[in-house]
Amino acid sequence: MENKIMLITYPDSLGGNLHTLEKALSRFFSREVGLVHILPFFPSSGDRGFAPITYGKVEEAFGDWTDIRRLGEQYGLMSDFMINHISRRSPQFLDYQKNRDASPYRELFLNWTRFWGGEPSREEADRIYKRKDRDPYPNGKIHVIHTSGHTMGGVCFCVETDGVSVLVAGDTIWGGFSEKIGSDEQKWKESLDKLCSMHFDLMTFGHTGPVLYSDADARLREAKRQFAVYYNPWFKPMCEQFRY
Repeated sequence: MENKIMLITYPDSLGGNLHTLEKALSRFFSREVGLVHILPFFPSSGDRGFAPITYGKVEEAFGDWTDIRRLGEQYGLMSDFMINHISRRSPQFLDYQKNRDASPYRELFLNWTRFWGGEPSREEADRIYKRKDRDPYPNGKIHVIHTSGHTMGGVCFCVETDGVSVLVAGDTIWGGFSEKIGSDEQKWKESLDKLCSMHFDLMTFGHTGPVLYSDADARLREAKRQFAVYYNPWFKPMCEQFRY
């Protein structure tokens, strides 16, 4: 893969489908962008495309394989392959649900009884939902901050540990606006006001790697000031320098 700028986008974020995505890139960003990471463009039953029904076709609302090939002729392409889960409406799961161990797809799915050798205890079942073998914040607290706007049920988290408050901001700070996911401009502004009224020592986005930023309050104020510039608090007008 070449060392070039990569655009990460949903298939309908720039114009509504893959065809208009290609048109927008060709017209406005052909010199700047060399790689394109298209988030899931397959038929899906939910989770913004991350619950694929099949990898064999492109969601009709986005286009077809011709659009993918056209983009691939101009840019290096990356796409997502959700190897650890699939839609419950996929042909494979529906067949397994109907035929159980007689299904040719039985090894794709976890059989609860066979895995545990019977019914698991409550303690054993609870371990499924733990990503670590111990509490990562034994002396701290985690507060949920309701910040709707990007999505209807959006939240941020404030982690307090050893006298330090860390904001896990997520898409309230970094997300894009789309009616398809229930974005609400007024509620988003109110959520930014709420965060700006609070103090945080550190901040991390949550989507990116484990990077902590020490100027959390300043970044929140900047996000509020830049809100609705392309409906993404971190996108500035083309005449300004992209600061972060």
